[in-house]
Amino acid sequence: MSESIKVEMTWESTLPLLLLVLEDGDAKGRKFAREELQRMARAADVAVGAGRKVVDSWESGDLAGAVRELDAALSDT
Repeated sequence: MSESIKVEMTWESTLPLLLLVLEDGDAKGRKFAREELQRMARAADVAVGAGRKVVDSWESGDLAGAVRELDAALSDT
Protein backbone atom coordinates (compact mmCIF):
# COMPACT_ATOMS: atom_id res chain seq x y z
CA MET A 1 0.00 0.00 0.00
CA SER A 2 1.38 3.40 -0.91
CA GLU A 3 0.94 6.46 1.22
CA SER A 4 0.89 10.03 0.05
CA ILE A 5 1.96 13.12 1.89
CA LYS A 6 0.31 16.43 1.16
CA VAL A 7 2.59 19.43 1.50
CA GLU A 8 1.17 22.93 1.41
CA MET A 9 3.68 25.71 1.10
CA THR A 10 3.06 29.18 2.42
CA TRP A 11 4.05 32.35 0.63
CA GLU A 12 6.51 33.05 3.43
CA SER A 13 8.23 29.69 2.92
CA THR A 14 8.10 29.97 -0.88
CA LEU A 15 9.66 33.42 -1.09
CA PRO A 16 13.25 32.41 -0.17
CA LEU A 17 13.17 29.65 -2.79
CA LEU A 18 11.95 32.05 -5.47
CA LEU A 19 14.60 34.60 -4.52
CA LEU A 20 17.28 31.92 -4.72
CA VAL A 21 16.10 30.96 -8.21
CA LEU A 22 16.07 34.62 -9.24
CA GLU A 23 19.65 35.06 -8.04
CA ASP A 24 21.23 31.75 -9.04
CA GLY A 25 18.84 30.04 -11.45
CA ASP A 26 18.97 29.64 -15.18
CA ALA A 27 16.86 31.76 -17.54
CA LYS A 28 13.89 29.39 -17.36
CA GLY A 29 13.99 29.34 -13.55
CA ARG A 30 14.28 33.13 -13.31
CA LYS A 31 11.30 33.53 -15.64
CA PHE A 32 9.27 31.12 -13.51
CA ALA A 33 10.24 32.95 -10.29
CA ARG A 34 9.28 36.36 -11.73
CA GLU A 35 5.92 35.02 -12.90
CA GLU A 36 5.24 33.39 -9.53
CA LEU A 37 6.10 36.59 -7.64
CA GLN A 38 3.74 38.52 -9.91
CA ARG A 39 0.99 35.96 -9.27
CA MET A 40 1.57 36.18 -5.52
CA ALA A 41 1.40 39.99 -5.65
CA ARG A 42 -1.91 39.89 -7.55
CA ALA A 43 -3.33 37.41 -5.03
CA ALA A 44 -2.24 39.64 -2.14
CA ASP A 45 -3.90 42.67 -3.76
CA VAL A 46 -7.15 40.71 -4.21
CA ALA A 47 -7.04 39.53 -0.58
CA VAL A 48 -6.44 43.05 0.75
CA GLY A 49 -9.24 44.46 -1.39
CA ALA A 50 -11.65 41.74 -0.30
CA GLY A 51 -10.72 42.26 3.33
CA ARG A 52 -11.32 45.99 3.00
CA LYS A 53 -14.81 45.36 1.57
CA VAL A 54 -15.66 43.00 4.45
CA VAL A 55 -14.46 45.51 7.05
CA ASP A 56 -16.29 48.39 5.37
CA SER A 57 -19.55 46.41 5.36
CA TRP A 58 -19.04 45.34 8.96
CA GLU A 59 -18.26 48.89 10.14
CA SER A 60 -21.33 50.26 8.37
CA GLY A 61 -23.48 47.80 10.33
CA ASP A 62 -24.23 45.63 7.32
CA LEU A 63 -23.47 42.20 8.77
CA ALA A 64 -25.22 40.42 5.89
CA GLY A 65 -23.14 42.44 3.42
CA ALA A 66 -19.95 41.55 5.28
CA VAL A 67 -20.86 37.86 5.09
CA ARG A 68 -21.63 38.18 1.35
CA GLU A 69 -18.30 39.95 0.73
CA LEU A 70 -16.41 37.30 2.69
CA ASP A 71 -18.20 34.50 0.85
CA ALA A 72 -17.42 36.12 -2.51
CA ALA A 73 -13.76 36.55 -1.59
CA LEU A 74 -13.45 32.93 -0.51
CA SER A 75 -15.17 31.61 -3.62
CA ASP A 76 -12.65 33.49 -5.82
CA THR A 77 -9.72 31.49 -4.41
